[in-house]
Amino acid sequence: MSSYLHRNILDLIEHQAERRPDAIAFEDTGDLALSYGDVAAKVRNLGASLTANGVQRDSRVAIVLPNGVEMALALLGVSVTAIAAPLNPAYRREEFRSYFEAIRVGFLVVCKDSDTVAGEVAAEMGIKVLELSGGGELAQTGPADCADAAAIFGAEFTRPEPDDIAAILMTSGSTGRQKLGDRRRYC
Repeated sequence: MSSYLHRNILDLIEHQAERRPDAIAFEDTGDLALSYGDVAAKVRNLGASLTANGVQRDSRVAIVLPNGVEMALALLGVSVTAIAAPLNPAYRREEFRSYFEAIRVGFLVVCKDSDTVAGEVAAEMGIKVLELSGGGELAQTGPADCADAAAIFGAEFTRPEPDDIAAILMTSGSTGRQKLGDRRRYC
């Protein structure tokens, strides 16, 4: 058993990338396969691109993507940069509006050319929409002088702290609303 302490998600990803850079980390049903080294680089680059677009450690970023490798990369990239809030792409307009308000979303990540109404709702609410192109890369990267995400990472990327919130996960009860439940503790 390793004595290495992972202080956060990024440490865990980078540790695996150092130990097994060429081992497959993600694979889809097609021909896409990403190694741990690929995943670490994409997560760092996405984090740097998010930072270049104004995302900060306490920003709440909704992610509306179909299940798959891009969703996994986006969830990791956002959670090491800000607070990730993955949402179901099949939600209706009213559901997105309700969740965006409840979570206090400041940014939304969607696929470029996505057909979800999430982007429309976000625009109506003044939420900045960031689009992912193929391979988990942001289609827009902010100012021209911030185009080199690797350079931004070293200078401006804030590494997550152990007590930072990585994600907000919504419950899926029959009402779609989070339930308070019994306040007793169970062992």
